[in-house]
Amino acid sequence: MADPHKAKALEDRSHELADAGLAAEALAACEAAVAQYRELAAADPGEYTFALAVALTNLGGALENVDAAQDTVAVQVEALRLYRQLTDADPGRYAPYVGLALTNQAGGLANQGRFSEALEAVDAALDQFSRLSPSLPSEFNPAVGQALATRAWVLMDLGRLDAALEAVRDTLTYHDRNGLTIPDLFAPELAVALYETADTLSDDDKHAEARETAGAAVELFRELTEQSSGAFDMELAHALYLLSYELSELGRYDEALAPAAEAVDLFRIQAAADPESGLPDLAMALHNRGYQLTMLERFDEAVAPGGEAVGIYRELAAADRTARTDLAEALKDHAVALYGVGRRMDASAVKQEAERL
Repeated sequence: MADPHKAKALEDRSHELADAGLAAEALAACEAAVAQYRELAAADPGEYTFALAVALTNLGGALENVDAAQDTVAVQVEALRLYRQLTDADPGRYAPYVGLALTNQAGGLANQGRFSEALEAVDAALDQFSRLSPSLPSEFNPAVGQALATRAWVLMDLGRLDAALEAVRDTLTYHDRNGLTIPDLFAPELAVALYETADTLSDDDKHAEARETAGAAVELFRELTEQSSGAFDMELAHALYLLSYELSELGRYDEALAPAAEAVDLFRIQAAADPESGLPDLAMALHNRGYQLTMLERFDEAVAPGGEAVGIYRELAAADRTARTDLAEALKDHAVALYGVGRRMDASAVKQEAERL
């Protein structure tokens, strides 16, 4: 016979196991809790239907943690049906849970690759939350934020880049306005997807779109690194470098300088901590900054970063011949800066070194 105390204990235990990283054990506890609540709700729907819906919601999360996408959606559909049933009886109390359940369902559908259906579900969730605003209890703010983030992710997967970028900004704005943290697991994946999309657009010479997408990646990585005491500094640095590069490709050298300088600072920290992995990135960023300053004819400022990039590339090329191509490019650009400040003999020597490579 089902026991409400046992059901609650199983539910609590599932959370403890999940927090300990024991996904399979947490799933088993969730399933046992659902079985208890299902029996209780059958005997007393008014008392236990909501508890069953919550337990099903938790079970959906536990199934996601073991990559059981097909089962996850079925559980989420049942939870949504129960929340809607409860809302019909008491809209003021239960309507927000419909939005929460729709958001969860959208995530489950997206994990199955059913992105069009996922978009319909998350749009319905946001419509539900919008209808309830401004009376929506603040405890549901994270659910709204998750819905916004899910929408951005789904739009990316559907290839609707412009809409996805707008959705990313909506997500960031909402989280900032409500003092929320970006969803821990979701945001890094979205930021990486934005960066990779920008990189692909750049390779295809679609620099305006690449700049827009790289800018969104910078915003998201910046938010992540601020919330995690610098854990995403290197991802931010690469996104800043890409943003700076795209601005240069568009001839917007003045705008490119700020992200380029920030990228240099971050890569310098990494190079000091781990020269083997950090020096190539630092050299790349320094070369980029020197080139931009040269294009702006600020030759006196371009000499230092360009010269430092050349010095690092010389060290790298001495150990690995594949770095010689990067060294040659850095030498050519450095020669232009040296000519610009009147150091013609130095410029000539640097140019000749590049030609010998």
